[in-house]
Amino acid sequence: MRIGKRSWFSLGLLFVLIGCAGWGEKAYAAEGLGVERIKVEGKGKVSGFKLSEGLDEVVWAGDDRLVLLTRARNAAGRRNRKLVLFDTKKGKVERVLIETTEVILSPRAWMGGKRIGCTRWGSGKGGVCEVLMWDGKTGKAMGALQGEKLTGLGVAFSSDPLGLAVSSDGRYVAAGTKIVNQGRLTGAHIGGEVCVWDARERQIKWFNRVTHTDDVVALAFASKARRLLSGGKDGVVRVWDVESGKLVKSLVGVGRGGVTGLAVSGDGKIAASGGSGLEEGGNVHLWDVEKGKLKHRFPAFRRHSSVRVALSKDERTMYAVGQARNSTQGDVRFRIWSWDVGSGKVKGRLLEHRGYARSIDVSGDGGRLVVGTVEGEVLIVPLGG
Repeated sequence: MRIGKRSWFSLGLLFVLIGCAGWGEKAYAAEGLGVERIKVEGKGKVSGFKLSEGLDEVVWAGDDRLVLLTRARNAAGRRNRKLVLFDTKKGKVERVLIETTEVILSPRAWMGGKRIGCTRWGSGKGGVCEVLMWDGKTGKAMGALQGEKLTGLGVAFSSDPLGLAVSSDGRYVAAGTKIVNQGRLTGAHIGGEVCVWDARERQIKWFNRVTHTDDVVALAFASKARRLLSGGKDGVVRVWDVESGKLVKSLVGVGRGGVTGLAVSGDGKIAASGGSGLEEGGNVHLWDVEKGKLKHRFPAFRRHSSVRVALSKDERTMYAVGQARNSTQGDVRFRIWSWDVGSGKVKGRLLEHRGYARSIDVSGDGGRLVVGTVEGEVLIVPLGG
């Protein structure tokens, strides 16, 4: 069959239109990672996409890029993790920073996305916790910040980081870990560590292995006040002086289940924490840090929720994500709530959606939230000013 010039032109135009139709209706693949748009029901123009792999966490890297930490089983049956930069405008993977079977967690971006980092467990690495870093523009690896080796009583220990925070100016990096016995009682948890580095000098500034009695999973810097907040399974939020490593204050009243998320204002006066709430439900706590008192408690989520929190850029609104109270084993759902920081009043429910949410973050311009689920879905929620 002969095809005329006009037909060839029409066929070529069709291919061009398909290629320019946007990423919304097609799937992309990069380094074995597929991405496909999904429909999301909710207030405003909520957009979303689903990965071909599970998701541990997602954070913003500036205004239009995301850092994704994905997980899947490889051909050998081992868990494989990828740290991925994703362009939300083009709807495609920009680059894969690392792919490994080692345990990497807590992706973070700072300096407007110019720096990217994550933690790597100390197990199998001489017991030393690490923070891996990359140039956010080129994707070039920038080495690692390393903790101090743990020794004691003739038994080998490892410090496996679970949480990561970076000061707003990028000067200080902090990791929260679980300390694990690698000796006769291999895998037994014996406490938690807070470790702070001077990122410019690439040296440890201080560390503490005795104050937290269990895993440290959440951290947040109050950069203007030079304060660091840490929290974990022991159910206490600790406030540290960043320069000296001195414990300034302990915030008590989280309840059983411990701290699963932290956010703090730049001046260090107001903090928000999320907890799993083993008895009364997944809680959000709003703290007056200066007075060391709990201002408000919001039992907004189902029990055993790993509640994550975030503050708006103007620090007037608190956001939290956790499992919805109507969530069941056969229909797992999460909700995003917002509160006024000054009054403690509920501002509204932003979204309810299927899946188990694990992370929440505010974009660099303050106009959007991003939420990720373990099932591999990423939702972008406009805040509408």
